[in-house]
Amino acid sequence: MLLYIILLLLFQSIVNPVLSYILISDIKKNYIQEGI
Repeated sequence: MLLYIILLLLFQSIVNPVLSYILISDIKKNYIQEGI
């Protein structure tokens, strides 16, 4: 059970920055395309 929690935390710490980076770059692309 402890191993599962550790793996989950590792997974989150790796995936969350990647997801937020993808979201931010997506928003920037849309922002630039709008020409605002």
